[in-house]
This record gives sequence, C-alpha cells and structure tokens, in this order.
Amino acid sequence: MLRRNFLLPAKRISVKQLYYLVLFTGRELWRVVAESLNIARLGRKRFIADDDDRTPHVDLLYGANGWVEHVDDHGIKFVYDASKRVFNNKKLPEMQRISEWDCHGETVIDMYAGLGYYSLRFLVCCGAKQVVAIDWSDDMCEALRRTAEANNVLDRLIIIEGDSRRVTPCFVADRVFLGLVPSCRAHWLTACKALKPEGGMLHIHEVLDVSSRHIPRKPKPEKALPKLQSVEEENSSKENKPAL
Repeated sequence: MLRRNFLLPAKRISVKQLYYLVLFTGRELWRVVAESLNIARLGRKRFIADDDDRTPHVDLLYGANGWVEHVDDHGIKFVYDASKRVFNNKKLPEMQRISEWDCHGETVIDMYAGLGYYSLRFLVCCGAKQVVAIDWSDDMCEALRRTAEANNVLDRLIIIEGDSRRVTPCFVADRVFLGLVPSCRAHWLTACKALKPEGGMLHIHEVLDVSSRHIPRKPKPEKALPKLQSVEEENSSKENKPAL
C-alpha cells in the first residue's frame, strides 16, 4: 500500500545539509528516498509563521504538488496544499462542540471559513440546508472547493472569496458563525445584516482578559431579625388585653 506523504522533521536536517545533498546528488536522491519509504510525496517542514493565516514553510522535495488529505474523527476529509496552509488542531474542541448542534433546514454563514473547519461540520454533522463560506484567500477557497467535493457536499456549499465585511449577503441566514479570535467585533454589524428579517442566531468568538478585572461578589443576604417591641408598645399591649 502506497503511503501518500512524509515530512522530514525540521531539526533533523538543516537547510545547508539539504543544499549539499541536492547539489551533489540532484533531485534523484528524493525519488530514491520516496520509493524506499513507499510514499508519493516527500517534504521538509521548517516552521509555521505567526501570522493570521498560520502560513507553513514546507520544502516539497519530491512529488508533483503539495495537496494532501486529512481525515478527522468524524470521517470528514480536509484537502489542502500543505506547502501553503496547515491544519489547525487547536480548532478541534470547537469543531466537536458544533457537531452536536441541530441545524436541519437552516442556512448558515461562516464568515471566516478557512479550510472549512466549521463549514464542513455544519454540512456533514449538523444537517444544515446550505452553508455560505467566506474567505479572502484564493488558496483557502480552492481548498474549500476540493474539500466539499471530497465529502460530496459541494451542492450545498456556496464559496465566496473576499472581505466578509463587503461580500457577506444580507437577509439570508438563520445562523452566522463568527469564529475569529481574538476579536470579531468589527464584523458584528455585518453579521446582524446577514440574518433573515425574522431574526436568527449569532455565534461570536471573543477572547476576554479577566485577569486584571475585579469581579464583585454578591453580598450575602442578611437574616431578618425579629422586631423588638418598645417599652411603650409592651405596656400598651398589656393594657389592651381583655380582663379574664
């Protein structure tokens, strides 16, 4: 059985070592390595950039392209170019939480679709009627299209490329998912306009710093003390008692 992909660890072989290996042996070396490991693609991972797109830096050493397939715990296939994008495992807890929702018959807008982490869960696990996936990266949109084809949901997925503040359709959604951290406040108004005239639901992601804030505690309710009679009230009550 042919294994599809293999990445050489970044710390095991340096860029300088790679240079001399290719210089003296040519790319034929990587063909021999790939055939020995019984794989279709061979790459070397370096690091993931600390930017909004988490851009990976992968040297494709052998293979026609960097397109790979990742299958999650629900059997959903994510197809993406590993030389341009990386699968973000930090989103798995939220993906699992979304899988438990019931969205049958609903239209959902995913304002920051990415590789389709949430869009595919809405389609495959939640039973959404239609998902509008928006992303401003053409690489992401192409990955979304391939992922939808791999999972047979392309007919229920609308992919829109562009800034979600400008291209999000209005008055069509039952739910709008804003999965952007640390804040998506700049897009709240756009999300509200995307809901149907009768209303809908917004799912907002926000990172709050509560470490420096004082959270007041509710005071404990005081027990009501019994009312004590004054001397005058006590004497008057004795005087008003009927004589036996």
